[in-house]
Amino acid sequence: MKILESQSAVLTNYEVYQHIVDIQQRNSAGKKKRRMPEDAFRLSKEVLKYLQTEPNPLHNQKETQRYSENSLQLLCEKFAESFPDITKGEGLAIFDVRPTNIAVLTTLIEDIDTRFTEQEQQQIIDLIVEILGKDEPKDEEDEEEEGEEGAEDGEDGDAVQSVEAVNGA
Repeated sequence: MKILESQSAVLTNYEVYQHIVDIQQRNSAGKKKRRMPEDAFRLSKEVLKYLQTEPNPLHNQKETQRYSENSLQLLCEKFAESFPDITKGEGLAIFDVRPTNIAVLTTLIEDIDTRFTEQEQQQIIDLIVEILGKDEPKDEEDEEEEGEEGAEDGEDGDAVQSVEAVNGA
């Protein structure tokens, strides 16, 4: 077999998610069950599980339906109008990660401080939130409880136990 075109297209996480869901629906709806190779079945199951776990933006896709072909196209059009300096790769990363603050956006856009002002950076975030939405934060009480539990669990005792386990003590 000869490869004609190497990496002719790049897919978003949404497109991968949608492809796997479509395959599962086709296989479950069909009268003739088409058997997938075991590795392909396991891989698609693990990828779907990863995409549906928080903090991935697709974790609540079934309920919100925020990601779609239209939202991807709309985001690309808005970026082309307002921010033509954003590359396709950066746009893809933005769509996959859905940054909701400037700190995360900074990791996705190269040389963001020299290319965009703080006001433009905030406009990018506002555009993303407008099109793709923003996850609602948990109750403050829940976050405080989780933070306290994490602080108790993450004491130095755990680190000492791990080092002792590795050294065989």
